[in-house]
Amino acid sequence: MSELLDYSGLYQLLADLVAKKRTNTLLGKTDTNHSVMIGIRGGEIVSLICSGKRGRAAIPAIRNISALTFRLDDAASHASGTDLPPTADIMGALRPSADTQDAGQFAAPRGG
Repeated sequence: MSELLDYSGLYQLLADLVAKKRTNTLLGKTDTNHSVMIGIRGGEIVSLICSGKRGRAAIPAIRNISALTFRLDDAASHASGTDLPPTADIMGALRPSADTQDAGQFAAPRGG
């Protein structure tokens, strides 16, 4: 079964899963038809994928979600293999009241 959440509801769901030290994979589709996958293992965010971006680079993309249809899978997702900041920092950057510049600091540095 799928549920529809706005961004604030998505943040609250993630905060609850983290606080309860849950292990889940959130699989979703945004209102702009982009895929989202957020892996949580034992209350720690272990993978982020949104709009083709992974890890740190997915944080600004997740912040741009207006609405999301999703389902929770009880299985743990695999770690993304990308260096993620600590869960508390991810949640701080995703907080609805956070400055969008806060989220941008987690974008992967450009090579060159």
